[in-house]
Amino acid sequence: MTAATPAVPDRRERQAGWAGSYVKGVVTTLVVVGAERLSDEPKAAKATAAIVLGVVAMWLAHGFADLVSDWVRGDAFTVRFVWRRAWSSWAVLAAAVPAAAVMVAAGAGAWSTSTGLWAALGVGLAGLTLIAVWTAVFSPRPARARLAYAVGMVVVGWLIVVLEVFAKSF
Repeated sequence: MTAATPAVPDRRERQAGWAGSYVKGVVTTLVVVGAERLSDEPKAAKATAAIVLGVVAMWLAHGFADLVSDWVRGDAFTVRFVWRRAWSSWAVLAAAVPAAAVMVAAGAGAWSTSTGLWAALGVGLAGLTLIAVWTAVFSPRPARARLAYAVGMVVVGWLIVVLEVFAKSF
């Protein structure tokens, strides 16, 4: 068995983990918002709850998957160990905040639910684009590779959303 506490990752490893978790949260949020747009009568409160619950489910799934990997590696589980694993993917949760805030504002009457759902898609795409640019800018790779990566990341993110929403439309 290995030590009960995960090794403290270096700065680049923490950034990589945060970026990956954030992308999972943004894509989950976009899938939920896209599915809510297909609803016959979308409601702001329902959309907000769906965003929050969908991202919490993704956060739990992310942490659960990490724990399964830890178990297979033979890591010893303690409360502290499990807590650190859960906390390490907090960015999944953080990614839903902008879209949830937009939908809370829609529920408060700042704009219609339909407008809120479009705005939530917009802030989600902006978040995905920002993380793509941030991770590309700080990469040591050549400029062409960084540009291809950033564009590809946004395209693949949207492809995932379109496929998920399409699957939910049946």
